[in-house]
Amino acid sequence: MLFLQNIPDYLFSNLTMLKTVELFECKLNTLPENIFSGCMRIENISLKHNELRELPENLFRGLTELENLNLSNNQIKFLPESIFLSLSKLTTLDLSNNNLIKVSSTLFSALKKLESINLSNNRLISLHKYSFERLSTLKRLILSHNYLTLNENDTNVSRFNNNLKLEVVDLSYNNITCISEDWLISKIHLRELDFSYNQIEYLNFNYLLSVSHQLVINLSNNKIKIVNFTDAEILASSQGNLDAYTSNAANTVVQLDGNPISCDCHIYDFVRYFDRSIDPMVPTLVTVKADNLFCASPASFKGTLVKDLKPRMLTCGLHQLEKNADCPDNCYCGIRPWDKAFIVDCDNQNLTTIPKLTFPKTGIYNHTEINLENNLLTTGPTVNMGYENVTILDLSSNHISKLKWVPPHLKFLNLERNNLSFLNYHVLEMLNTSRLTNIILGDNPWACNCQTVNFSNFLVTHRPQQQIDVNNIKCSRVGELLVQLNTNELCPNYQILTINLSISIAILAMLFAAITVFYYRYELEIKVWLYAHNMLLWLISEEEIDLGIKLFESLLKRCGAE
Repeated sequence: MLFLQNIPDYLFSNLTMLKTVELFECKLNTLPENIFSGCMRIENISLKHNELRELPENLFRGLTELENLNLSNNQIKFLPESIFLSLSKLTTLDLSNNNLIKVSSTLFSALKKLESINLSNNRLISLHKYSFERLSTLKRLILSHNYLTLNENDTNVSRFNNNLKLEVVDLSYNNITCISEDWLISKIHLRELDFSYNQIEYLNFNYLLSVSHQLVINLSNNKIKIVNFTDAEILASSQGNLDAYTSNAANTVVQLDGNPISCDCHIYDFVRYFDRSIDPMVPTLVTVKADNLFCASPASFKGTLVKDLKPRMLTCGLHQLEKNADCPDNCYCGIRPWDKAFIVDCDNQNLTTIPKLTFPKTGIYNHTEINLENNLLTTGPTVNMGYENVTILDLSSNHISKLKWVPPHLKFLNLERNNLSFLNYHVLEMLNTSRLTNIILGDNPWACNCQTVNFSNFLVTHRPQQQIDVNNIKCSRVGELLVQLNTNELCPNYQILTINLSISIAILAMLFAAITVFYYRYELEIKVWLYAHNMLLWLISEEEIDLGIKLFESLLKRCGAE
């Protein structure tokens, strides 16, 4: 291969019929300014794969017919401001794989017909806001593998706001942290938008609604933790009726693989998208490609495909939603949007006392779930501890031997693997009047004796509704199912005691009746006697005292006359 490291002056000058020049892989490090002098008809120049570090300012002067210019794979660090000034018909410019650090505001201003520019694999850190402003015909823009942030101003408008004919844009492998609004609302011809391998951390649904038809946005391998589809249904409904939506209507395909998704309540509506429980208009507008999109956090979901999640699985720690969140020590407090639940999880924390609850300030919940399993508790909650609105309470695997109170709104109660031997009548009444639909009481040392009769009747009553795990409630000594034992088996003397109690009550009733009849038959005499002996005077009114005295005096007169 011939290497022309030094080109003589005027090498191609005045070759008026010359249309194509290819000087690639020649190890050129300099070019004379007059090499193309007088070559008025040149249409294609390729200087790729050389060692050029700089170019003369007037190198392309007068090449008004030049259409394609390839300067890729050199070592160019700087381009003179007016180097492209004559190239009014240039349509393709390749500056890839160089060492360019910046692009001035007027470098490309004369390129009125430029359709494609490749600036990939340079060292660009920022772009002037006017660098591409006059490239009204630009269709293809490649800026991948640079160090761009595109955060040079505080507006939501990109450096490419005026390039309305753009069809393909590659901004991959940069340091971009956000997506400007104009990409989607003004570029009706845009077909490919590549933001892969950048530093974008957050994605909102409204970033994906485009005026372009069949736009593909590549956001794979960024730092996206949250994909917020909260307003997706509202925005989708504003686009019209699903039945009236045509197949040619705008649809955005977004690629999200390789992002470290935080699988908590912030992606609840995004998971609903995959679960197909969201408004069907949403997937009509946006198609999400996420076959390799995995959860990076929390630890319980790490490595799980986002598509495999269910909305009911997602929660947010209370500290994520409000400042100075109040949660019991060593416990997790969170919100689950699926059923608007406030969750307190104190599993396996060696608690010896029931923690008091303080409810969050946020109003996005309507019931409370408490998990206190695998602790050292000896009793359940009591009134005024914040458990009044609890609907799910798990007290399993503790040392609870006595239950005093049941939250009135409770729907699920788990007391298995404790030290309960019986439930008193007061607790059973609270269970009867509660909203409980499921009670777990198995693996407790139930005492099968007279104290358990009411509990046994409770189990029999609720067995048809299958609300209780009756097949796990067994007598501690004999191991028999409590629900299968009748009253006599639980309490052999129960019938005798019942008969004796009934007889005693009957005798007392008869005695009371006899006393009552005797009292009303001899009421006045009894009261006179009581008055005479100064006893129970509060039973005797003044009128009765006067009447008694008169009766007594008349008796005395009758006795005297006789």
